[in-house]
Amino acid sequence: MTLKNQELSLRSLYDYLRTAYGDRRLWLAEVAAELDISKREASILTQELGFHRGKALAVVPFEDWRKSEAVGRIFSSMTRGLITQ
Repeated sequence: MTLKNQELSLRSLYDYLRTAYGDRRLWLAEVAAELDISKREASILTQELGFHRGKALAVVPFEDWRKSEAVGRIFSSMTRGLITQ
């Protein structure tokens, strides 16, 4: 699964992280490269989702995840301020 900037929304990012990282198809560094963000930002996104070191601790529902200030900041930088949902 890949994401293109024109297809990127908070929902598609959430779904991507759940499948690509949550199912352990990609390593954190690969997620970062795929999304063109730093490994630290990828780590923050996955931790906010409820994963730690590839393990699901308590997966956060989309409605809660999207309200995270860190998620919003990273998503904004990914889309250069053009937020879609």
